[in-house]
Amino acid sequence: MSNLIGEAQVKIKIDKEFSNEVLSQPPYVLKIIEESILSKGCLEALLVWEETGILLDGHTRHEICKNNNVPYKLKPLPFPDRQSALQFMRQHQHERRNLTPKQRLLVIGREYNALKKAPHRPAGSKKGGQKVPLKTARGCEGARDQNQVPIVCT
Repeated sequence: MSNLIGEAQVKIKIDKEFSNEVLSQPPYVLKIIEESILSKGCLEALLVWEETGILLDGHTRHEICKNNNVPYKLKPLPFPDRQSALQFMRQHQHERRNLTPKQRLLVIGREYNALKKAPHRPAGSKKGGQKVPLKTARGCEGARDQNQVPIVCT
């Protein structure tokens, strides 16, 4: 199914890597979403990556609308690259109110792993074959300077 965004027609693309980021919902939640869409229509726009048409948010709504021929709106969002789009998707899911505590931890873990791999992430310096730990988010416990002298946290 394709939809109009302004004057341009956009075909939604489902990307495997992006769809794997979507957290599954329990069957009762899926039923509630489906009943709502069938009775009121799809009230919230599906979010797509503007440059590619890849669906970022609304996978469940998209599937329900497609299967039941319910019209929906698209909201295109620009991103400079794939990693930026994935990061947005993870953060957007993390902000959802309907995540279970387990799902919320899973999203946080995915965000953490993505940041660990980020090319702009500074690496600890090496001195004498030993890696010097960086200051952590919780503080600088165990951090040392280039001469392996412990850093005093204030």
